[in-house]
Amino acid sequence: MRTLLAFLFCSFCAVSNGQGDHAHDGAGHAHALTEPGHVHAHTEPGHSHAHTEPGHSHGLADPLFGHALEDSANFDHDSHAGHDHDSHAGHGHDSAPRYFDWIRPYESHGVHGHTGHISVEGYPFVHGIRTEIDFVERALELDLVHTRGADGGLVDEWEFESELVWALNSRAIFILGIPLIALDPAGADETAGYGDLEVGFQFLAFGGRRDLLFVALNIGVPTGDADRDLGTGRTVLEPTVLHLHDFGGGTYVQSRFALEVPVSTGDVANDFGYDIALFHTFVSTEDWTCLRYFTPIVEFNGVTALNGAESSRTVVDLTSGVRWVVRELDEVGIGWSFPLTGTEDFDWQMLLSYRLHF
Repeated sequence: MRTLLAFLFCSFCAVSNGQGDHAHDGAGHAHALTEPGHVHAHTEPGHSHAHTEPGHSHGLADPLFGHALEDSANFDHDSHAGHDHDSHAGHGHDSAPRYFDWIRPYESHGVHGHTGHISVEGYPFVHGIRTEIDFVERALELDLVHTRGADGGLVDEWEFESELVWALNSRAIFILGIPLIALDPAGADETAGYGDLEVGFQFLAFGGRRDLLFVALNIGVPTGDADRDLGTGRTVLEPTVLHLHDFGGGTYVQSRFALEVPVSTGDVANDFGYDIALFHTFVSTEDWTCLRYFTPIVEFNGVTALNGAESSRTVVDLTSGVRWVVRELDEVGIGWSFPLTGTEDFDWQMLLSYRLHF
């Protein structure tokens, strides 16, 4: 009998120890293991490694690739699960942050947007009114712009532009813009037609927790009729640098610097364009039925002629507006622009936009 009781006691202890290796019922130890050394889901408070340890946050999108992020700077891009599978000792964290990685296939993610579209705090980066960064995304933007008093106050202009943004991979973006223009010049007949085609290639050069840096080359193709003032009549190259910095708490800034270089003619000045925009997203509107992620925007938009007959001519406009999220991914924006300097390109400008994300 003693032998039988001893056997049963030893068996019970062995079974209890075996269960403890996989599913402890004590406070803070309910681990669900799927790989040796990798804890993916914790059910008790105090051990949420999947949400608090570096490299294990599955809730927010990586600004670079849409992978999981959290407040640690130690990103691990070697695995979509956030684990370093090259080392299975413990959790195998890489001690050095990786803000640059190889080009990867494009991935769309379901939390407002796509790669590079989300702050590490979870709110989306919306686009500007005139200072616009195209993130690593696939989208169609429809813009309606009404300009009063263009060309020295002599022309009222309506422009409807459809812009396709298509991410080729995790860093490269193709952009195609097709404008339709209607002009109502003072003392002349109205005219309408296609404007100059805009083609662009943009590359994400750096993607960090708080910063995004893009370089781009935009090309203006002279498809508009220059005789009817629907186009410039020349090919224009526009190398561009774009930057976003996230201050946190819903506040971030976008800036754009571009040099316009006409290549099909030699008697036209080069223009240097510079824009800076300040955004503040009211994060408390995240769950609103309308006006989700409501974001007021203030922009300064400038251009300076570098040479030619109008060398040093500078125009600076102030643009204010708001953007917000509709449905799950799309954006609506409205803005108003007017000149701050005595030299001006128009009396005022109204802008409406809708951005459809694929």
